Amino acid sequence: MSPSIHFEVSGSGPPLILGHSFLCSGEMWAPQLDALSERFTVINVDFRGHGQTPMTPEGTDPAMTGPLSIRDLTRDMLTVLDQLGYERAIFGGLSMGGMASLRAALDHPDRVRALMVFDSDGGRESRLRILKLKAMLHTVRVIGVEPFMSQVAREMFGRTTLKTNPELIDAWIPRFRGVSLDTMGRYLYMLEHRDSVLHRMASIGIPTLIVCGEEDKALPPRHSEAIAAAIPGSQLHLVQEAGHLCTLEQPDVVTGLMLDFLERAAIAD
Repeated sequence: MSPSIHFEVSGSGPPLILGHSFLCSGEMWAPQLDALSERFTVINVDFRGHGQTPMTPEGTDPAMTGPLSIRDLTRDMLTVLDQLGYERAIFGGLSMGGMASLRAALDHPDRVRALMVFDSDGGRESRLRILKLKAMLHTVRVIGVEPFMSQVAREMFGRTTLKTNPELIDAWIPRFRGVSLDTMGRYLYMLEHRDSVLHRMASIGIPTLIVCGEEDKALPPRHSEAIAAAIPGSQLHLVQEAGHLCTLEQPDVVTGLMLDFLERAAIAD
């Protein structure tokens, strides 16, 4: 029995599956959905422990209830496509969703028609960031998550958004807070132990778009630049006045980049 990953489908046309960032859900793609759905069948996934998918979905293989890996997220995206009867799709993902999409293109190239990677990384986690995340998680387990919400906001949103769009931050803080400590711990372990796939990316031969907020503190533009340098023919765009969640911070710009890329790649019907 396949894991019951929550997803929502909208629109019609070639299938496009989306994966979200840590601490978020498919809601982070809401500003893009209407425009994309006019030309694509958009499949918007909630990863395990996020949004409406429980940490251990019904039907999950008992062997997969231990430590998570990025490839578990990839498998969940492929399982959703299988449930819907799609052999191939456009993959798009932000942060860990981008990491999962990259691994889909590398490990299952016959399933990926085109690739869109936002504010992500193809390498391993840095030792300094691992120490920082471990210390934060330990403290959160002792005193709770609330004192860290301002720090989470600074990781997720760029300095421009922090100054000019408090309504957006106020809308998302409760969503970040709603992710359980168990889920946080398991995903931080996953991110800490991910492998580097940069050395394999030269084999990706499909149209690829790479986007990053210029003000991203969680995964600064150098990570996206490394992905772009590794994938032949890929397109890189840095989004001004946006941090890690560029889809929310500069939605019109990001939507335009996605539609332009897909049109140039001659994928839309």
